[in-house]
Amino acid sequence: MSIYQLSDLLPESRILKLDASSKTTALQALLDKLASTRAIEERVAVEQAIMSREVLMSTGMGYGIAVPHAKLGTVQEFAMALGICDKGIPYSSVVDDLPVRLIMMIVGPSGRQEDYLRILRMVMRFLKSEKGKILSAYSIGEVHGFTKSYSTDEGRTERA
Repeated sequence: MSIYQLSDLLPESRILKLDASSKTTALQALLDKLASTRAIEERVAVEQAIMSREVLMSTGMGYGIAVPHAKLGTVQEFAMALGICDKGIPYSSVVDDLPVRLIMMIVGPSGRQEDYLRILRMVMRFLKSEKGKILSAYSIGEVHGFTKSYSTDEGRTERA
């Protein structure tokens, strides 16, 4: 069981401002970012898994947050991309009907369920705790700075 640092799983290069007007265009932009930074190799397979998951049940968590995610046998390591939508997009959240402003895409290997769940818990802690700061941040670098105190090692931990 590994300890994951959010700042390592979500490098600054995979945080982007989204100017999307729909869930599909937002998800495509995040998939493009993961593919362009070589975080994923088989974009089509990942896209199919992400979109199939959305058909099964929306990954909108409510409160303007969505966490689309998928596990695939072809993915070797966990990877994430964060999209920030200043104006919000319709997302059909299961909890409320608020527009989504933060979308954290998580892709991981299918055989590591325990790590996957720990990473998902860390991401939810991060998004709920830092939402206001992320939405009011002046730069992508500032947003990335907020990730540095989050790990899968039981809550917030400070890194030297």
